[in-house]
Amino acid sequence: MSEKDILSTPIDWSLEWEDFQKQIVFMIKNYREADKAVPLPLPMRMEIACAVLSAIDCNDCDARCCKVGNDAILLPEEYENLKRKYEDRGFTSDGKLRFPCRFLLNNRCSIHKHDKPIICDSFPIQSGGNINGFDAISVSSKCPSAMKYARKLYSQIWQSRRAQDKFKHSKRVVNDIKM
Repeated sequence: MSEKDILSTPIDWSLEWEDFQKQIVFMIKNYREADKAVPLPLPMRMEIACAVLSAIDCNDCDARCCKVGNDAILLPEEYENLKRKYEDRGFTSDGKLRFPCRFLLNNRCSIHKHDKPIICDSFPIQSGGNINGFDAISVSSKCPSAMKYARKLYSQIWQSRRAQDKFKHSKRVVNDIKM
């Protein structure tokens, strides 16, 4: 993902609940319309990316990720392995996997887990993203489950920040009473 593909997102965490929700819905809508990945308020770390992936539910999905978009870039060894095991169909001349993916069967991947390319296995995680000045994990705006997760995550973090602020305030009040 190039710099022009990354939108910077300032988040106003101080908004009241309704306004905060509108801000997040508007942000996600803008990213989807621009066909850009949506940054999450999480630092770019492998462990966190794995936690995000474990929260994505593909069960009710129509497999848009495997039907539309740019051809998938494969590692050279992935391309050779797939070509050898599954014949030389469904690939571009430069070793990319064409979309719609030839391995898609009933909206599910039909190839063995150990043969699935990294780019497919890690979807909808995308590179790039910036939230209030720090590098963030991003998710594809084409993935309905990732968009649901993004809305829920932003909401949970907003609620946690509010609870933390209330706790700090109540602690100051208790300390003032002791004095």
